[in-house]
Amino acid sequence: AIFHTGHSGMGTGLPGGGGLRLKYSQPIHIDDVAVDFPDMTIILAHPSWPWTDEALSMALHKENVYIDLSGWMPKYFPPQVVQYANGQLRKKMLFGSDFPLIKPDKWIEQFTEAGFKPEIHDLILKQNAVRALRLGPREPGRAVRDHLGLRAVASESSAERHREVRVAFEDQDPLRHASLTTSTNGFL
Repeated sequence: AIFHTGHSGMGTGLPGGGGLRLKYSQPIHIDDVAVDFPDMTIILAHPSWPWTDEALSMALHKENVYIDLSGWMPKYFPPQVVQYANGQLRKKMLFGSDFPLIKPDKWIEQFTEAGFKPEIHDLILKQNAVRALRLGPREPGRAVRDHLGLRAVASESSAERHREVRVAFEDQDPLRHASLTTSTNGFL
């Protein structure tokens, strides 16, 4: 599950902030969810400013909590984001650009200049997402069951670097069947 956290550009400068209440984007409100659902991956979207330290603390404290770095250009990240990404939270930070508002190539250019150690670049840009989203290699046809009773069956064609995941609910209700196909195109 992904939760938008912190101040965003939405509503900024509008009367009443466009009706958005910043208090609902405070990351600490997600802490109870992380405790109650420890097997669910939780991604706190954005650097969570002005509650950056809350998000960092939650990612440090809860194994299932990650932070995505979308929505902000890296040169504007609070210094503690870079500090923790280079250290204790190097495996808990995820790439995100907020495309089309921020173009990935511009984000990555600034990322390489923002003080992140070169050895963590691949973690943030790819490996942490593979782990957080459980996209690592699986035996084709092997069913994996998550905490909601969903069954995912992965199949891969290495020639096309293509992965298909089918999700079906346990009760086999045909109205609730879903299929998702994603092509990694060599990125993952």
